[in-house]
Amino acid sequence: MTQQTHRRLCVSLLLAAIACAAPGDALAHTGHSETASLWRGAMHPLTGLDHILAMAFIGAVAALSGGRARWGVPLAFLAMMLAGAAAAGVMHPLPFVEAGVTASVLIAGAMLFARLRPPMAMTTALIGAFGALHGYAHGAEMAPNIDSTLYAIGFLATSMALLAAGFGAAVLVQRVRQAEGAAS
Repeated sequence: MTQQTHRRLCVSLLLAAIACAAPGDALAHTGHSETASLWRGAMHPLTGLDHILAMAFIGAVAALSGGRARWGVPLAFLAMMLAGAAAAGVMHPLPFVEAGVTASVLIAGAMLFARLRPPMAMTTALIGAFGALHGYAHGAEMAPNIDSTLYAIGFLATSMALLAAGFGAAVLVQRVRQAEGAAS
């Protein structure tokens, strides 16, 4: 990676962090309680930069990790997101969930841009914890006494699409770099 590319990536990560730290509008978890439909569930991850960046970064980390992590990391995130959403319905409010969601963006972004490749077990556990936080934030917004199944299907489907987009972008970047290297 050239020095200029590295600087651009660092600036991008810094801007993402600033956007995620901004009040409400940058966050997907806005406290709305009208979340009983498939459509609302599907749209919810797209309403905040924090969720979009986290999914894209995690998908890219999975792609660049290779091996079993290519599937294990995204599946861990999605499974723990579902568990976190379910836990939100039965637990007392957790403090600092939004700070944890923001941290997930920063840490996943740092892993991606610094090309950190911890062992798969560590990566999966960390990404799973991020999933639990994102899921808890989704579940905490559910109105009490409603059927949350359609909402959960919606936010899981959109999250899978965002993970896949990050995964695909990382694979594309790898192929371009390989082609540039072969052409040199």
